[in-house]
Amino acid sequence: MSGANKAIPEYLSEDTFNNLLLQTFERPAQIRSLQVIPQKSFGNYCSDIYRVTLKYEINDSSVDKSDNDKAGEVAQRAPANGEQRVLHVLVKDLFENLSTISNEKFMYAQVLPEINKTLRSCGLQPISPMVYYTLKTAGETHFFEDLTPRGYVIRPRTIGYDEDETRLLFKRLGEYHAASLIYTESHPAVQGKMRQFYAVSDPALELCIEDQMYDNIEHVAKIMETWPGYESIIAKMRKHTREVFRSKFLPLFDASQAKLALVLHGDMWIANLLLQYNNNDGKAEDAVFLDYQNSCYGSPAIDIHNLFMTSVQLSVLAHSYDDIIAHYYAAFRSTLLVAKYPVERIPTLRCIVDELHRTDYFNYYLLIFPFAQTMLSDELVKGMNFNKLQDKQRVALNRADIYSNERVLETYKYMLKAFDERGLLG
Repeated sequence: MSGANKAIPEYLSEDTFNNLLLQTFERPAQIRSLQVIPQKSFGNYCSDIYRVTLKYEINDSSVDKSDNDKAGEVAQRAPANGEQRVLHVLVKDLFENLSTISNEKFMYAQVLPEINKTLRSCGLQPISPMVYYTLKTAGETHFFEDLTPRGYVIRPRTIGYDEDETRLLFKRLGEYHAASLIYTESHPAVQGKMRQFYAVSDPALELCIEDQMYDNIEHVAKIMETWPGYESIIAKMRKHTREVFRSKFLPLFDASQAKLALVLHGDMWIANLLLQYNNNDGKAEDAVFLDYQNSCYGSPAIDIHNLFMTSVQLSVLAHSYDDIIAHYYAAFRSTLLVAKYPVERIPTLRCIVDELHRTDYFNYYLLIFPFAQTMLSDELVKGMNFNKLQDKQRVALNRADIYSNERVLETYKYMLKAFDERGLLG
């Protein structure tokens, strides 16, 4: 086993990968080589990530897809070298202090297999990577198919998605939400099985979010004092107390208030989304969603806001919003139709738009904290985690970096005026 400078955890051993192969193929396999390489953090504050290249041999006859669907799918994809095959695995080790509020194990074990089954039945691609193995460590560790060798990439956080990429992602989000609605209606008890990340999570986490929100507001308000025409907006932002924030923010996640509720991804932003591009024209042609620990039951508007506000270029957000929402809805509706969902019960575009309006305040939070945090430079984002959000010296350094970014300032100038016009700051 080999790795980079960071120590490799003991549980990433040959015994673990022998168990992974046995579970995947349901027959003995022999490991020929095993390489584990720690990955640097470029935006994932919740986990340690390891990339694994596993060369192995199956010790009996070839894998029969009819015998084991997952094994057959792996065998079709894995390149062969003589009798050896290669399995590319991405290991995600969720930090222990977050495992108690994570829904990822539940999502990968129960929800996503059914959602992907529905998508396949509609002639669509799965929305999540294949899970080979799950291990209970100090936190929670999942072993996924590494999609990098198949050409899937994460786009740079500080650039954001252009219009073509945004359209593809919202098409895939519409497909996911359609399959999720089907799952939700056939599993009505799912709401009670999912922890709510924001509304009923962890008091310490809620306090951390509030601290970041209000310190960011004050920091940006001082910058805005140099912007003519923003005086009334600054005053409204500074009157926006913690009590006001709680009274407006937490009810957004009350699913009983939603016209439409289903199982959400819960953390739709650029570091959790993989795109695959066409080799001929360079256009994005598929997308897969990662990191489901914040998944919850609620309004689809939460996912829509999250993707738009944190990860889409301002020109797309400013000029193509309504058209892309219609594009999302077309994918949502067409997936339900192919799945033979009753036509008379398909939620309308008006229903989606009403939910976007009802939860619009979420965008203010996303702009002030999550969007700002996504724009942290690559150098400073290395090794970032939630613990470092408590380090005042490090946070001050981060803010200076974030609010020197021209994209951040231009987005704030545009969105804060838009929010004021929509009454979000009053």
